[in-house]
Amino acid sequence: MSTRSSDRPFTVQPTPSRIAELDRLGDEIAELSAHLEAATARLLALIREFDARGGWANGFRSCAEWLAWRVGLAPGAAREHVRVARALGTLPALTEAMERGDLSYAKVRALTRIATPETEARLLAVGRAGTAVHVESIVRGWRRLDQQADTRVAVRQHASRALHVYQDEDGTVVLRGRLIPDVGALLLRALDAARETLYQRRRANEAAALAAEIEAAGTRTLVIQADVADPAALSDAIDATVARFGRLDILVNNAGLALTGPLEDYPPYAFDRMFAVNVRAPFLAARKAAAIMKEGGRIITIGSIVADRMPGGGGTLYAASKAALGGLTRGLARDLGHRGITANLVQPGPIDTERNPADGPNAADNRAPLAIVRHGTADEVAGLVSYLASDEAAFVTGAVYNIDGGWSA
Repeated sequence: MSTRSSDRPFTVQPTPSRIAELDRLGDEIAELSAHLEAATARLLALIREFDARGGWANGFRSCAEWLAWRVGLAPGAAREHVRVARALGTLPALTEAMERGDLSYAKVRALTRIATPETEARLLAVGRAGTAVHVESIVRGWRRLDQQADTRVAVRQHASRALHVYQDEDGTVVLRGRLIPDVGALLLRALDAARETLYQRRRANEAAALAAEIEAAGTRTLVIQADVADPAALSDAIDATVARFGRLDILVNNAGLALTGPLEDYPPYAFDRMFAVNVRAPFLAARKAAAIMKEGGRIITIGSIVADRMPGGGGTLYAASKAALGGLTRGLARDLGHRGITANLVQPGPIDTERNPADGPNAADNRAPLAIVRHGTADEVAGLVSYLASDEAAFVTGAVYNIDGGWSA
């Protein structure tokens, strides 16, 4: 049997133009997708920084809520962006791969559910080798194994968790225990709330006793307990005062709040909370009181000498909020002067009070900058306030009075 090879020549056909055009479109899609992933990596880095610096804490409950409002993401998508952004902060290899366009956001979103610095390298290889569907499947299996291990650990830990409450020999109540973080956090919040309730109850009792003493001397009184950081509560307190006495002649803004500590340790809410009490409340109270007062009213605000001189670190926000009161006072003096309503600011130095006692742990440091080396008294501050509220001070407005023992000298 014999065979004969073909003598026909072999030819290469050119790729049809339609297929070549589709290949070009496919390449362009892949290239743009890589650019999108790189841009998404940058977006996540910005979200992480914005979240860490508390940029959302201006009326929003979370960074995700702000993101949904500002960018238009669905709430679930916003929460996922924040979660992934936070996770990538400790996963540099996944971050770099996404920045290069090697990993899609879908893969990174899945991998960050289980990735740790120890497992990052292995999971990066998984992400590069499989599709997003494959990665999701592997992550689900991994999480099931982790959950089983976590369950075993939780059972062991649960056996050692307990909370013991007992009364010591001297009557002291002792709490001793080991709690999971969530339950421990709830207990701490409950203790904080109880401490604040006891403090407010004691202050209310002191106010009631003082009111009874004043009433016994023949002067009508009204005691109201309110949070001046709550605009509605503040407004209601002024309304109740006018309802009780039929008029309002003198306003003394005396409530204050101090959140102090190293600059990097301020919680995200610190600025808003401090300025709500120390600046917004005096402004809202003055505005409402001025609308009620007749000619010759008095607005007196209690600030702090740290507005002029800060002797040490830890008081950035407190000093800033108290410094704002000078501008507020001068503005009020201009706005209300034509009605004979005066506005003045009193800036005490170290005063012997419950929150800053003359024998307290920081008392000596507080007295160090003084020319008169002692704590002032509440009566001395009250004497200055009484003068500013009197008819004799009718021509005094827009002024700042330092009652500080020479702190600012």
